[in-house]
Amino acid sequence: MAGQPFAPYSGGDFRPLARLGPGAYLGPGATNGRKAMKEDVFNMETRKFLKTLGVTSQREIERAVEAAIASGKIKGNEKLRARAILTIEQIGLSHTVEDDIALE
Repeated sequence: MAGQPFAPYSGGDFRPLARLGPGAYLGPGATNGRKAMKEDVFNMETRKFLKTLGVTSQREIERAVEAAIASGKIKGNEKLRARAILTIEQIGLSHTVEDDIALE
């Protein structure tokens, strides 16, 4: 359905969330007896977390690279392989992102 949010489930596939009312969703298999999530609150909190993650991670990477260059561990023209693992234990989420960071 167009505009309907989707949620991951085991196997890495995605399926639509059940719409309950304006801005409220329950995950797959949920019943009306469970509390609905407020989509707008969830989106804002997720964005806030990701902004904090991005800003603090960039700062830590910059500090570590500067220290490694100063100590002679790296020259400053390499590509560094980076990996980030995001986990939310309560929902069984483990998401890994890997990529190169070019210094030059």
